[in-house]
Formats: sequence, C-alpha cells, structure tokens
Amino acid sequence: MKFALALVCSLGASTAFAWGATGHQIVNTAATRLMTSPGAAFFRLNAATLKKLATTPDTKWKATNYADEAPLHFFQWDNYRASSAAAHLDRLLFSQVVHELGAAFVKTNGSAVWRTDQIFGKLVQALKAKDWVQSLQLAGVMGHYVGDMSQPMHDSSDYDGQSIGRRGVHAYFESTLVDRLDPAALTDAVVNAGGAIRQELDDQYAQDGDAGVQLVRTLGVAEATKGFDRLDEVLAEFSATSQDDEALKAFFPPCMGAGAANLAKIWDLAVADAGVTTFPATAPTVAEPAWFPLADPAAAQRD
Repeated sequence: MKFALALVCSLGASTAFAWGATGHQIVNTAATRLMTSPGAAFFRLNAATLKKLATTPDTKWKATNYADEAPLHFFQWDNYRASSAAAHLDRLLFSQVVHELGAAFVKTNGSAVWRTDQIFGKLVQALKAKDWVQSLQLAGVMGHYVGDMSQPMHDSSDYDGQSIGRRGVHAYFESTLVDRLDPAALTDAVVNAGGAIRQELDDQYAQDGDAGVQLVRTLGVAEATKGFDRLDEVLAEFSATSQDDEALKAFFPPCMGAGAANLAKIWDLAVADAGVTTFPATAPTVAEPAWFPLADPAAAQRD
C-alpha cells in the first residue's frame, strides 16, 4: 500500500497548479452551467470573469503570500483520516481544527476545506449586501480551492508519484495532459459528467437557507475522500518510465465534473443563504481581489 511509506510533505509539497490554468478555468466555467438557483443567469453572464479569477490563487496570491497561501490548496485525507478529528472534521471551524490537531499538522496536511468554508461565508455576506463585484471576486477564487479538491493528487500525501518512483506525474497529469485536449470539448464533457453528480448532490443534500452552514465543509471532506480513493487508479496508469495517456485523460471529465458540480452546489447554497432572488442584467467590471488570510467565518452568523 503506497501510504505505508508515511510520507510527510514540506510546505511546498503540493504547490503545482491543480488542473493547471486550463483545468481550473474549465471547472469554474462548467459550474456556471450546472447552477439551478436564481443566481444562475447572473453567474453565466459573468462566466468570463469567473473563468479569469479561477487562477488568481495560483498566480497573484502565491506570488505575494506564498508561505500562507500554498497550504490552502490541498487536503491530505490519508493523514486527516488517521487523526483524532477524522469523525467530525466537517463540524469544526478552522480555529477548532487547529486547536485539536495543532497548527503544524494543519499546515503540513492542508486546509482547502476551511478556505472554501471561509470564502463561502464572505460570499453570502457580499450577496446579501448586493455587492456584485465582491460577490464575483469571491465566487471566482472559491472555485480554485473546490477544483483543487477534485484533483486526486491534492487529496493525499502521495502527491507527486513518490510511491511509484515517478516524481513529476502531478504536473504531467493536471497540466501537460489537460493542455493537449480541446478546451471547449473538455468543458462539454465536464458539464456532462458534472450534471449527474449535481443531481446526486441535490438528492442527497437539502437546498435551503441553513444548509450551507456546515454543508460546504461536508462537501469538501467528501470530495477529498473520493479523490484519495481514486488516486490508486490514476497512479496505476503510470509505469516506471511511461504512462497510458488515454486512460489518464478519461479521468478528467469525472474528476473535474465533480469539482464543477460541488462548486455549482456551493454557489447555489450561497444564493439561498443570502436570500437574494434578483440580480443585475449587466456584467460589472471586476478586478482580481487582494489576498486575504485564512480565518474563521463570523461564528455568530455561521455556526
């Protein structure tokens, strides 16, 4: 079993672009097509902006705040599931998980789940205030972290082929191979795969005003668990010196589709939690937002 190696990542362990720029943009774009709430038309109207902002955490934010930003891009489920918090991770705020497991553990094993939770809280408040620019900024960057958790190598300490002796497979899988495909065709395939997953999410989870409070964390942990379980299948397509490219490409629609379905669900939950039913019919001009650190959402409003 690959994790018997008990690998421990350094601060820079999972710093590659999960899905690369193209993949992250596809996840955000596909998510706009999978929304069902009253905000769907507004998000689709601003799909180009949301696509652009999908890469902000990897480009602008890592360039200026790398040490604090890098751990927000992964969630190593193999180590979290062995921790004392495994059974109730989705019930913990960021400060609580740090208190229970320690800051060093959380930094080493990643905090993408809580970054998404934090941004969800901010997005609900921005939507309530009808601050459309900030709403789009938050929704766009949120998509990056949700997309990260749908990439199996971001859900494990075996993040770059260590167990098979193939360092470099991470970037090959998520960037090199993705960029060889037609992005429009891949987007359609992601939407196709994501549609069924979105229906499953709607069947499993409610879509009412209070659902988003804990559900964002639940969805994140669940997706990381699925990604971790899928990693063995992905790595099985690599050998010591080569890989089955066609078999690897087959993972893109279901993996990215899961990310897009989760993101669409979370965006719709934010709209529901905010209670907003009317949106602008024109697209505002939106700049990349400034970086902000990970901290708990306002506890009085969220839990």
